[in-house]
Amino acid sequence: MIIFASFIDPALDLDLLPAWIRHYKAFKFDRYHAAVHVKPLALHSEQFLRGYKMLRDEGFDTEEAEGPYRNGDLQNEAMTAFKATLEPDDTLVLADSDEFHKMADYREAIEEYDYIDGRLVDRWDDTLHPALTGEDAPTLDVQYPRSGDLYAHLRELYGLADENWIWDRQATKVLAHRVRYGVDLHGNHFILPGPRPARPLQGITVDHFTWREGVIRRIMSRSYNPEWWTVTLMKHFGYTQESAEYAEFRETHARKQAEKGLVPLYV
Repeated sequence: MIIFASFIDPALDLDLLPAWIRHYKAFKFDRYHAAVHVKPLALHSEQFLRGYKMLRDEGFDTEEAEGPYRNGDLQNEAMTAFKATLEPDDTLVLADSDEFHKMADYREAIEEYDYIDGRLVDRWDDTLHPALTGEDAPTLDVQYPRSGDLYAHLRELYGLADENWIWDRQATKVLAHRVRYGVDLHGNHFILPGPRPARPLQGITVDHFTWREGVIRRIMSRSYNPEWWTVTLMKHFGYTQESAEYAEFRETHARKQAEKGLVPLYV
């Protein structure tokens, strides 16, 4: 059996969600599972409820994971518990809600290989706009024509020191694996020590469409320290200090600094 699974906050990628669902449903996997991250007050959020309903309507079975993200610990707990319900010879396909595996025929590949990995390729445009995913919308490749390593690009442009490069860059992603193998389920980045796959397929492209409107909110929800990212993205993509996302960032930052007894750095 081939099972597709994702740890997902449906509100954070609501604009991208229809295209993401279409992309993976086209592979006709045997089962679709979503570990849905439920944050405080999420069940009162219209965006969250719309995204949750979309997953259910498209045939995903869902299980709620409540609490803070905790640098991936909650994701690891939810996905490890789900993986324990599967058979050793099942194949588990994994993708975050902003990741699109560029595979032609997954079933054919899974018949030949017992482990598939790839590398993230950032996709972006000159502005941070939402993804258009209606029937008449341009393809995502057209909407986000630039590709490469945006992290390295911004580092080169703005000269950020390594110690300020807060969001750890792990470009390798585990796309699919037989359940009998151990995989890092904090972010699906590498295989764990233990039995090694006998037949690996490596180097598949994973288009990474995180650089859209709302990226600051997404970074704030998961990054260890989002301040450097926020300021750099404002510089590069022309955010203004009057934008709603920056106002939200300032408020959150001020609260976290106050909890530490510190003065806000960004006002």
